[in-house]
Amino acid sequence: IREYEEAQGPLFLFNITLQNHGGYENIDALGDIEPVHVGEEYEKYTDLITYLTIIRESDQAFRHLIDYFSGVEEPVILCMFGDHHPGGLNSELVDKIYGGKSENVAAIQRQYAVPYMIWANYTSETLPVNLSKDLSLNYLGANVLDLAGIRTPFTAYLLDLEKRLPVINAVGYQDECGTWHRLEEKNENVDEYQKVGYYMMFDR
Repeated sequence: IREYEEAQGPLFLFNITLQNHGGYENIDALGDIEPVHVGEEYEKYTDLITYLTIIRESDQAFRHLIDYFSGVEEPVILCMFGDHHPGGLNSELVDKIYGGKSENVAAIQRQYAVPYMIWANYTSETLPVNLSKDLSLNYLGANVLDLAGIRTPFTAYLLDLEKRLPVINAVGYQDECGTWHRLEEKNENVDEYQKVGYYMMFDR
């Protein structure tokens, strides 16, 4: 909010919260913050309680952000996402939640899934209302920029690729029919994407 109020013109801000990055072992580190209450079967997992408590704090902070930007005149888009699932949680607990380890690509993807939300303080024909869809992080930025009416040759390429491969990450990819594949499985779209990524990062 301070960055916005001090900005002279349009502002793009990429902000990373640190409070949720762990470790979660020391519940006393919460200080005066009231910990969340969990079911009796989870009470022994103090790392889970710590994690859920600070997620609640982030949730409340994001609500404060939305309340603030609901009242400004300039068009604003907010995007909040988790860039990885919580590392450092008790492995016994993680296995309990997901039903043990799996070699199935779809099951592994569920373990790595994180939520995201895109919110705007205005409405337009380009902004869908209450749209829900799965996508991978490599497409999120292109989707946000597209909603803002901004396209580059690279974001246009990503949005086109998303139609053919809705999800692609280090574990595998999902094709346009919804079938999951391991990343090693031959796919011309994956090959092309890897070449484009190499070009964008290293080619001079």
